Amino acid sequence: MKTPSVLLCLFAIVCLWSCHSATHDEALTGRITAETETFRNGQVPTDSTLTALVTAARDAHDSGALCHALYLQGCVYHYLCRYDQAMTALKEAETLIPSLPADDPIAGMIYTVQGSALEQSDYLWTEADKKYEAALPYFEQCGDTMRLATTYRDIARMSLWREDTTRYEQCFQKAINLAGQQPNRLIYHDIRMQYLLNHYPPDTLTMMCENQILCDSFHLFRYAWIPVEHFLSQDRTDSARYWLQQFAADTALTRWSREHYAYLESLLLAQEGQTDSAFTSFLLLYNQSVHRLQAEGMSRTYAIARQYDLEKAEKRALQLQVDKQRLYIVLGAVALLLLGSLLVTFMERNKRLKREKEVEISRLQTREANRRLQDKRQSLKKILQQRVNMAVRLRRSADSLPQQLPAWVKAYIDEMTFANDSNRQQFMQEFDRVYSSFLPQLHNRYPTLTEQDDQYIALALLGLDNTEIAVLLNQTDRTIWNRRQKIKTRLGDGKMDLDKWIEQNRFEKER
Repeated sequence: MKTPSVLLCLFAIVCLWSCHSATHDEALTGRITAETETFRNGQVPTDSTLTALVTAARDAHDSGALCHALYLQGCVYHYLCRYDQAMTALKEAETLIPSLPADDPIAGMIYTVQGSALEQSDYLWTEADKKYEAALPYFEQCGDTMRLATTYRDIARMSLWREDTTRYEQCFQKAINLAGQQPNRLIYHDIRMQYLLNHYPPDTLTMMCENQILCDSFHLFRYAWIPVEHFLSQDRTDSARYWLQQFAADTALTRWSREHYAYLESLLLAQEGQTDSAFTSFLLLYNQSVHRLQAEGMSRTYAIARQYDLEKAEKRALQLQVDKQRLYIVLGAVALLLLGSLLVTFMERNKRLKREKEVEISRLQTREANRRLQDKRQSLKKILQQRVNMAVRLRRSADSLPQQLPAWVKAYIDEMTFANDSNRQQFMQEFDRVYSSFLPQLHNRYPTLTEQDDQYIALALLGLDNTEIAVLLNQTDRTIWNRRQKIKTRLGDGKMDLDKWIEQNRFEKER
């Protein structure tokens, strides 16, 4: 008779405990929801409140509530620029994502806040981009197109930092299209303004129109600095002062807004003639910036990267503890096999990259050498052409003068041509530097060529015609014609087309 009574009592105790646990879980969820709404309304929860929520969720063994509490804690720490603490909380929340319902957007929001922390703390653009991409499937699964639009916008910004312009345009267009589907038009205009700010060349007129919409319709004054800079560039101080007052409504939101406001106000004071006030404002802004950079330089370390390393080491230690006696040999063999494969792959990849780099460097060096050589050739041609033009004008002027020219006039004409031995030798030396071993190789093939033949071939190879060569060498056209005949004979064919032969050699050298 006593056994049924004992069982009935036990059943009643279990039911009461279940009801108490359900009531406790609902109360905890309500507290987390209330604190989240309070934070969204602008009131920052204290550390003790956040710690109490996380502790209560742990004690209740409610993984869903714990995930929400850790996410709230991470968001608050991120807002307070305590990025290391934010990442610690969010990484733990990430491990609890499988316990969340499929339509809960918190999973994607955990990744987006992680990406923002990585972006703003240590400028880890690649890691932040991975976190933003990880958030996309969760927002798509729960149909949250608004957060999907903002995530595509963040991915586009990361693509811009990584100089991937194609991906930047694609992601920003997706963000703008998704934002255009929202009933809240603020999201659309905000994302469109960010796209215009990063677009080149800048469309100032469109940005001014978007800024007017954001300020008048949505009281979003963070972009009011755009018309301030525009009117300052046009010396319209009254309009600049008006928009600066509009921008002042946002100076309490971010550090960048406060610093940029002080900078624009200093420029405006300088344009208004208040140079002393402008100088004082610039000096104060400079000192604040230096102090901030020094503080960030001490605090911004690679703590997040070290935290990742510690977490990986902890995971490896936990993995080694799982049935160590049964899996030790298998895991060791697999690890060695993988390590050997990775090492071989890594070595082959390094060799391939090294070869490609050497080939690329050689190709660039060859291209640069050819470019410099081509520049020298063009410069030499230009100098010779100027010398020819000057010599022709002098020769024509000399022909119209009496036969007995002064000695200094004849000396000047000789100086402009190759009648002067030093000019001729200097030209041949410069030609050898530009065309390297062309003439020595030519002499090896045709040893009967003379120094006068070299001069004619060098000038012809630079593109001068027979008349210009005659002027430079201070010879008659008949003499040049005889020289051509001798060159053809010494090249082994008295009936050859010398002009064609010179053109072929010029093409080979310039190529």
